[in-house]
Amino acid sequence: MGQSQSQQQVPQRPPRIYVLTKEEAANVLAHANRLDGFRDALFLDEVNLRARSECDYTPMDGPDLSLDIPDLKKDVVICWMSPSAEAGMPHTRAPNIICMPLYWKQGSISETVKHELVHLDQRARPELWVKWCVKEGWTLVHEDEIPERWLRQCRLNPDTMAYRFWAYKERWVPLPMFERADKPKLREIRVRWWDRKTGTLLLESPDEIKELVEGIINPEHPFEIAAYKGIQL
Repeated sequence: MGQSQSQQQVPQRPPRIYVLTKEEAANVLAHANRLDGFRDALFLDEVNLRARSECDYTPMDGPDLSLDIPDLKKDVVICWMSPSAEAGMPHTRAPNIICMPLYWKQGSISETVKHELVHLDQRARPELWVKWCVKEGWTLVHEDEIPERWLRQCRLNPDTMAYRFWAYKERWVPLPMFERADKPKLREIRVRWWDRKTGTLLLESPDEIKELVEGIINPEHPFEIAAYKGIQL
């Protein structure tokens, strides 16, 4: 068969946000488990597993959404989840999933989605975001360096687990620690600051970082700080 001298270009469809049914969500979440290992990591972490003992991680049918999100980079899917999934906290899963608890307050859905889109970009372009962290004064810290007695009290966050611990100015490491290790609850955490220089654990943010984390609810990770500030790369 002959070829035409010029090929007609099909216009590209702009990226969209899709709301999935519970059946569709179950399938993409099963695939997410194979990509990000979040659910597997929980089974290897007794304290984090106990913290989720009353959380039902089940997708549900929910309302469709009409969101005006400018400059969307790629397709995104939203999975409505049981209201108790991750203690009712929105989060992301690989590669392009936003998990929203059913009955999330309607007035803040758009802002919440924008926050989670930053986390999806961090998943999609980790090298770029790691470079940003380094430029902002952060150094990646291997979890083996964290004292075991504090490491086992740290909440596992699906949005940050791939690069879990960082030190600001090579010294201050934020640790999202459960308030009670014997009865951990996902929402009951306090960010403590481990001083790599002295080995001590600070209850409040050090003076060097107070301005950077001002107004941030949980400054547990540079990725979270970036998402709260709506930083785009």
